[in-house]
Amino acid sequence: MAIVHANSWGWRRFSQRSAVDRAKALAMSAAPPARAELVALMLSAVAKTMGAG
Repeated sequence: MAIVHANSWGWRRFSQRSAVDRAKALAMSAAPPARAELVALMLSAVAKTMGAG
């Protein structure tokens, strides 16, 4: 996979991935009921960014 992309795309991709990683870490440390809620929030956020991007 090529690492060099348009700067804005690469940065957006990078920041999006780090946000997902933070959400995953939160979900792992959360209690099971809250974890399901966090996953739902994460999925809706990803769907929004996919639609906007």
